[in-house]
Amino acid sequence: MEQMQLASDLNLVDSFNKENSVAHLLVRESNVFCAKYHLQEPGLVEHFIQSASKAIESDFSINEIKDFSISFLPKIGETLKTKVKIQTNPKGGTVVAAVTEIDGVVAAKCKLKVNLSNTNN
Repeated sequence: MEQMQLASDLNLVDSFNKENSVAHLLVRESNVFCAKYHLQEPGLVEHFIQSASKAIESDFSINEIKDFSISFLPKIGETLKTKVKIQTNPKGGTVVAAVTEIDGVVAAKCKLKVNLSNTNN
């Protein structure tokens, strides 16, 4: 039972709409990344990574987290709405840009440079 609870506490995407590449998360006190009534910076990064995973639908490795900025930390009870955009670099590689809003106000954003796994093996 405890292991199942830990797994749900690490889940940082409650829903994902594939049509418009939007992830949602209700910030809960039980989340391991919550402290002082807020989702902390590592939780936002993990939310971005899990949101990217839902959008990419493939295994990937992260090369770099860049342009990470936080306007404010989400409070317990607030719902994050994260728009994910996948951009292919003509020189190779893929960049996933993510912007998180709460009630229409940008809370955080970042870009993840990723390598997609070769699934033809």
